[in-house]
Amino acid sequence: MKNSTSGQEERPSAPPASEDALQNRSPRHLRNREEILSEARRLVLEKGADGFSMRELARRAGFGPASLYTYFSGRDEVLAVIGMEGLKQLGAYLEAVPDDLPHIERLVEYGAAYLSFAREHPERFALVFATLTVPVESWEEFCEEAWPFTILVDGFWGAVDDGALVSRRGLTPDAMAYGLWALAQGIAALKQHHLANFGGDIEEMDRAVIEHYVTGL
Repeated sequence: MKNSTSGQEERPSAPPASEDALQNRSPRHLRNREEILSEARRLVLEKGADGFSMRELARRAGFGPASLYTYFSGRDEVLAVIGMEGLKQLGAYLEAVPDDLPHIERLVEYGAAYLSFAREHPERFALVFATLTVPVESWEEFCEEAWPFTILVDGFWGAVDDGALVSRRGLTPDAMAYGLWALAQGIAALKQHHLANFGGDIEEMDRAVIEHYVTGL
């Protein structure tokens, strides 16, 4: 199979190796794999997923091109592993929001947790969205690809089902969750690219904007 962006021959990719499978690998194998992933993260941040190739990764990591396939089935698996690392960490931030908070407060905290992840792990944040390159055609596909989003969706459904949130605009819980995700993503990207050295109390403004969105639905 030929990579459309690099013109190189790429082997078909298998699903990422499971954690159980990795536990059976030797320490040397795991060290080499992490070295490859570290260089892959830098390469994706520099060139984006479209500019990523196994040949360039091998050159930078100091491995022979063929030897990379001892650790990964191909380009797609490397990108999937990198993306899943960030998604797992983002999911942990969202799951850390207490379940016993009132619905509205919990939704605001989800937005704040999303921004905390982006602020505290800017490279992981950038890598998540650099590696989510497969176009989706439905909410189901999107939630399967970016599974932490389901936490937001479930939060809005719970608020609506319990009568804590009624949209004055007739929005569905899915649409409300999309709005919160888009708002948090936009704020995070703006801060990362344009307001990195902003000196004001921007976190307080962030929370106020998210709270205004949730309570204004």
